[in-house]
Amino acid sequence: MTEILCPGGGLLLLAAANIALGSIRAVLRREWDRSIFLRGIFKSAVTVGALLAVFAAGMLNPDLIVIEAGGRSVGLVEAVRLLLIGGYAYYAKETLKNLKETLHTGSRGEEDAEKKEREKKDG
Repeated sequence: MTEILCPGGGLLLLAAANIALGSIRAVLRREWDRSIFLRGIFKSAVTVGALLAVFAAGMLNPDLIVIEAGGRSVGLVEAVRLLLIGGYAYYAKETLKNLKETLHTGSRGEEDAEKKEREKKDG
């Protein structure tokens, strides 16, 4: 069970960090949009819910073979685990990229936004 919970929990934390980093960058740039924020939360919640439902279905039918390739059979629970690990790797990469961009933005994003506002008023 922990082989699913650990990557699943980690994936959820990475998604939350990704949303938080994107939000803070948008706030610093004064481009924050409530609908985009809510869509990100909704997408993450639906994704986690779907993964849990598929995992539960796999636990109810452990002998169900989803994929058979190269002489190896993969059941539903194993397929979900592999999907979680793939999602974990993807979100880890995206979150690190967002973290780097956020660190580079810093207060400069606020200064850029203020400069744009001054130019709008002057121009």
